[in-house]
Amino acid sequence: MRRSTLVTLLVVVTSTACASAGRVSRGSTCALSRADSVYLAGQPLYRDCSVNVRAELLTPDVTPDFQPSGDQSCYSATVQFVVDSTGTPERGTARVVSKNSTEFADALLRVVPQWRYHPARKDGVPVRQIVHEKLAVSLVAVPAGSSPSASGPPRGC
Repeated sequence: MRRSTLVTLLVVVTSTACASAGRVSRGSTCALSRADSVYLAGQPLYRDCSVNVRAELLTPDVTPDFQPSGDQSCYSATVQFVVDSTGTPERGTARVVSKNSTEFADALLRVVPQWRYHPARKDGVPVRQIVHEKLAVSLVAVPAGSSPSASGPPRGC
């Protein structure tokens, strides 16, 4: 009898809090832009390069409910939103910064309100911070009976 050549799909999700302006001088590149003004709401707001301690994701296991379709093997999106001084993403602030799939980006936006963070701190005080999160999902064919690699998504995903 021939062995079945079943193939299973492995979904690997990675999350990284991206630096919105990188590790550069605290000059104009770290200042809030006009586009950031929609987040102000009359309260102080900072980019990650303006705080002493950046907001840190506490719930990396809360991932988008996403069912891939088609032939695409890599889905990724980056979202931006404000994390308040209690570590909760603020309602209505999440927006997509980049994506390679509208469906994956929409699924990512739906999960943002469920995430929780250690809030950013400036001079020892919890503050509001603009956060970027990038998630990628890679679909990898794994022959039945073998173990998938836990090396993360392929380069470029």
